[in-house]
Amino acid sequence: MFFVNDMQKNDKINNRHRIQVILCLCFVCLTAVLCGGCSLFKEDPMQSAAKYFKEGNYISAESSFLSAIREDAGNAPAWTGYGFSLMKKGDNEGARAVFKRMMDLEGKINNFYGSEPGTAEAVRKGLYEVYIMEGDYKSAVDLLRELGDNAEDKTRSAEYKAEAAALAWKYFNPDNKDTAVTELGGIDIKELVTVITESIDAGNESIKAYRMRANLYYLMKDWDNWEADEKRIIALKDYAFDEYCSIYEVALKYKDGISALKLIDEVVIYMQGHQAYIDSYDGLIGMMLKGAELAEYNEHEFKPIHYFDQAEEYIKAAENKNLSNNQVLKYSIIIAEKKGKLETAYKLLGVYIEHCPDDRMAIKERNYLKNRVGISD
Repeated sequence: MFFVNDMQKNDKINNRHRIQVILCLCFVCLTAVLCGGCSLFKEDPMQSAAKYFKEGNYISAESSFLSAIREDAGNAPAWTGYGFSLMKKGDNEGARAVFKRMMDLEGKINNFYGSEPGTAEAVRKGLYEVYIMEGDYKSAVDLLRELGDNAEDKTRSAEYKAEAAALAWKYFNPDNKDTAVTELGGIDIKELVTVITESIDAGNESIKAYRMRANLYYLMKDWDNWEADEKRIIALKDYAFDEYCSIYEVALKYKDGISALKLIDEVVIYMQGHQAYIDSYDGLIGMMLKGAELAEYNEHEFKPIHYFDQAEEYIKAAENKNLSNNQVLKYSIIIAEKKGKLETAYKLLGVYIEHCPDDRMAIKERNYLKNRVGISD
């Protein structure tokens, strides 16, 4: 399935990540379709095509699929593979034309899909991906709804429609997102939650199922149940900092400072056992600095100094990993000022300005500290 995992993330990054996931899933579906059309007793262009596609040789795969089509113009798996090969080569317009042609012919050619039941779904998944790549989200939403309407079981149907609802919410009617699902999806969100919950209760306690239900709770603004499912996903994953970030952002936007502080405290404990997975400390350091700010205005177990100290630990851990010298200096200057260590901040600003002599804000801040501390030239 295609998931809209984190609705607060940068769209370009989310689109790139989602497309990678879709390609992997479509390849699995396509491989099953292709293998069903291969002969074990003679050399078959479909066998060659499947081999080339798996190897990433999409030009040769395209050629082999076309050979199979020339032998049998009604070979649905060959047309499907041809469409995916074009898409992988970056020819979205060509892929769209192939998939649309297959959908137009569905049911009109004898046994076009009869021997390959997975082909119709694969075709729609391919066209869905083309729509996403082209930014045609309305068509993508409509296609997901169609997949849901045609799914063989109600859980599968609910998953497709849940994704349609999430996509509609994400990309349409930004001024009034509450109506986006109704206007574009016409989908009963509560009914989808019921169906997916039944699947989970029946033993489908997977990241996929919890993510789908969490997305629906998010659309409903049912923050408690949404957070509960995010926590279930955290328990199932090896590393789940992104999920913690999502809960943190929702706490800041929809709850209160104390909720955000409690979540930050959880993150600190969680990271103690997961530092080997950390590929970027920026988010962690920023979260700690925000924690210090929140602790200044909210009654909480820990004071601002606790979060500054934690931020400094992360800065030290990141120095030889993925923070530049200038980033380290910037964070260190901020913390020194917040802690009241103005002379230290002044000296660090001097080092920073040596590296970035055109940073006017830094020069202005250093002059301010100079006057405040009473340092003479």
